[in-house]
Amino acid sequence: MTPRFIFSPLVLLVLLVAAGSAFLTYAFTSTNAQSSPIGGEGVSVISGYNVTNISYQSGSDPRQIDSVSFTLSAAANFVKIKLIASQSNWYNCNPLSGNDWVCYTTGASVISADQLTVVASNK
Repeated sequence: MTPRFIFSPLVLLVLLVAAGSAFLTYAFTSTNAQSSPIGGEGVSVISGYNVTNISYQSGSDPRQIDSVSFTLSAAANFVKIKLIASQSNWYNCNPLSGNDWVCYTTGASVISADQLTVVASNK
């Protein structure tokens, strides 16, 4: 005699709960595996980063901007700045410590600088 499996509503409920729980566990661990990318660029309030403690440094020639330093509100892996709206010259930036950055702008003139555009990304 072969045993017969009785398919009851209780067995169906247990199977559905187990499948749903496995799916939710997978979905939760999947979303926690990566950090959300942040980035931003703009003139006014933008999502992503806040730029504070902006400081322009000149060297021996006060008509030139040698570097710009600032603090970002979150960690970044890539940062560039632009100082002149009508030109396409972007300056690379280097991390100092924490979220502090410095961008060497040798050759940028004070009189030509008409904006500070910061582009940052954590990816």
